[in-house]
Amino acid sequence: MDKPHLTTQEPSPEDAVQRALDESPTAGVVRTLLVLCCALTIADGFDLGVVAYIAPALTAEWNLNPSALGYVFGSGLLGLAIGAVFFAPLADRMGRRSIIIVAATLTGLSMLASAFATSSDQFLVARLITGAGVGVLIPVLTTYVSEISKSSSRNVNVALIVAIGTVGSVIAALLSANLLDDVGWRWIVGGGGFVTLLLALVSFKMLSESPVFLSRGPGSDALQKTNVVLQRLGATPLQSVPEALSTSPAISVVKLFSGSYRVTTLVLWGVFIAINLFSYFMVSWTPQMLTQRGLSIELSIYAGMAFPVGAGVGAIVIAACARNRELRRIVILAFAVGCAAVLVLSALVWAKLWPYVIAFNFVSGFLISGGFASVFTIAATYYSAALRATAIGWCMGVSRVGAVIGPVIAGYLFERQVPVYKAYWLFLVPIFLAILCLAYLPRCPTLQPAD
Repeated sequence: MDKPHLTTQEPSPEDAVQRALDESPTAGVVRTLLVLCCALTIADGFDLGVVAYIAPALTAEWNLNPSALGYVFGSGLLGLAIGAVFFAPLADRMGRRSIIIVAATLTGLSMLASAFATSSDQFLVARLITGAGVGVLIPVLTTYVSEISKSSSRNVNVALIVAIGTVGSVIAALLSANLLDDVGWRWIVGGGGFVTLLLALVSFKMLSESPVFLSRGPGSDALQKTNVVLQRLGATPLQSVPEALSTSPAISVVKLFSGSYRVTTLVLWGVFIAINLFSYFMVSWTPQMLTQRGLSIELSIYAGMAFPVGAGVGAIVIAACARNRELRRIVILAFAVGCAAVLVLSALVWAKLWPYVIAFNFVSGFLISGGFASVFTIAATYYSAALRATAIGWCMGVSRVGAVIGPVIAGYLFERQVPVYKAYWLFLVPIFLAILCLAYLPRCPTLQPAD
């Protein structure tokens, strides 16, 4: 089975809160909070993904060569790693709500700064800050949604949060395809920043703290604060909260490598790095690759959009169809079939069969990036609530090693005139490594991790 069982039998604050949520009907406010989190994730997807679709305009304005463009792509992803590793874990100490609001505000302001950049260097720095904000938001939103969801709906809700960011990327593609020539890239980027700032304000007004986080807080008022939020979520108040072990951020990071977690942490990091290396190559370079093969800029943007659309659809379908104990095997199968789809895609791009290129770009995103969304659910089952935001934040942060070097490696290859089909082949290697990591995961000693 993929879902580990905790070795401890002592009740935890998380158990008490989860029981209260499971035994109560889902309140409208929970659905409202889920919609708000989805909106934030969509805005993040737009803010992070828009640079791929305005790349031709950036190249023309600042005369960027492929290597320089690769660094522009990589700057946002490097910032994402910094945010996920160094700032997302603060949510385990300061709370989910405050970190979400601050990160959304930072992201919106840096997007506005990007719109006013007068050089590629200024744009690169602004993208670094944007990436840091997004790097905080994604793992903290994932943790937050998992902690306000019923057990029966958690897998789908988490997959939805991970996947729906592709909607933002699709919106970025549509706006770029239809407005780039008319209004320019600055208005598109600035508009994304304005929407993100608006959502930060809405979050300040509407977002409540995670009841799981509050239940683990020190002091006698932890029960009272937890019950206030539970009542708002439509759940029955708790009579008492089991005592929680105190876990500081520094101890949390170290504990990821304790005897019961070490191998699982390293294996999961391998999966995250490998899939991000491939996915960000596809998302960042597809429009540019197809343009170089002779497709128009507008159609190249639409073709590139097929990959994130497939990822979003695949994430929901795979999460909804898989029972928890089958999830790992289904993800492995999706990755394997996805490799075959990419091989076909490479031949279609070389042959310039554009309708089939779009179709197989969608299929590749459906299977590989769509399957990857379920890895978040798998990973979350291996860590307690006190470690969850830290663990997922570090998974995402370390994964940006792949996200950063993927576009940069592609830029290096294309500057040296490596054929497109060979680039596709080379970027299949990390998918095979991800399959091996997932296949090894059930044999890890942390299959039954201890809190």
